[in-house]
Amino acid sequence: MKFYSTDPKDHVDIFLDELKMEHNIDLRKRLMIEDSTISVSDILLTKLQIFEINEKDLRDILSVVKDLQLGEEDKSGTINIKYISDFCSKDWGLYQDTISNAEKCMTLIPR
Repeated sequence: MKFYSTDPKDHVDIFLDELKMEHNIDLRKRLMIEDSTISVSDILLTKLQIFEINEKDLRDILSVVKDLQLGEEDKSGTINIKYISDFCSKDWGLYQDTISNAEKCMTLIPR
């Protein structure tokens, strides 16, 4: 669902149960990881899966990875790299987008 303010450039996207963007990310079994948002792993996946990514989204990825701990389990404030790699292993297109966007992030680091 999209909700717009009086300015059509301002809007809020609301996803129910799953994120349907370039790839589908089913969140139904993952909504209890964080108190008031989706898990940081799922937030990261929403950015990594963008096919035509812009610099703002690349900077968002770098901010998440820079500030949060990496791990192999779902817990608050931890990026579950096992979940992300398992998810990507089941979707070749998502894997390709993720790798491509990670490489693009690397080019921003010096700046």
